[in-house]
Amino acid sequence: LALRFDQALRGLRVGAPVEFLGMEFGRVVGINLDFDAKTRTFPVNVGIVIYPQRLGQAHTKMLKALDHNPNDEQAAIRLMGTFIDNGLRAQARSGNLLTGQLYIALDFYPKAPKVVFDPSVRPVTIPTLPSSLEQLQEQFQAMVEKINKLPIERIAGNLDGNLVELRKALKQFNGKTLPTLDSTLQDMSSTLKSANATLAEDSPQREQLAQTLDDLGRMTRSMRELADYLKRNPESLLRGRPDNAPADALPPSSRQ
Repeated sequence: LALRFDQALRGLRVGAPVEFLGMEFGRVVGINLDFDAKTRTFPVNVGIVIYPQRLGQAHTKMLKALDHNPNDEQAAIRLMGTFIDNGLRAQARSGNLLTGQLYIALDFYPKAPKVVFDPSVRPVTIPTLPSSLEQLQEQFQAMVEKINKLPIERIAGNLDGNLVELRKALKQFNGKTLPTLDSTLQDMSSTLKSANATLAEDSPQREQLAQTLDDLGRMTRSMRELADYLKRNPESLLRGRPDNAPADALPPSSRQ
């Protein structure tokens, strides 16, 4: 069988194992550099031999289920074409990160790009995929390029400006809005207390006023605790409530 890689295969040696779904069942018998006149590139041709019988019981069951004669070469080629149509691909993988040794893995990739299998070509060629390490390098390079395109300085400048405005708003809230609101709530509380004193003890209106006074008291405490929390954690206006914030660091309405 023949494989053709559009990548460098440093670390692949003649005699390297060939695996199918993690089971070793072949070896590399040849590695040759080629030249593609159309693309002006240097692909690498790899020759492998496989021994399907090493798959043991799985191989026996497959032959029986497909009613396949292992001595029929044409039938074997058609079977290989079926596997390729179902996503069979070869890939060079790292067998040892320290030594850099590679091996050939045959596996099924249902989402792999479709290829046209020519049963008349000799040796029979199995399509290949880039190595996992090469894919990782490509993804890392693409990520770096995206990061380089981000307007980091402009984002940082906008963030600094937003923080300045946040500090101003928080200072105004603590210095002006909160005292005014607190004073208003205290005036309302005093008025309601005076009204409550003039009503009969068994009056329904007095019971309603008592409930209103309780609600007003809780509202006042909540506002004060909110102001204290924002003073200690101004960033929460931007980020929201942290999931791991302790309960005593949050305003009462957030301690659920």
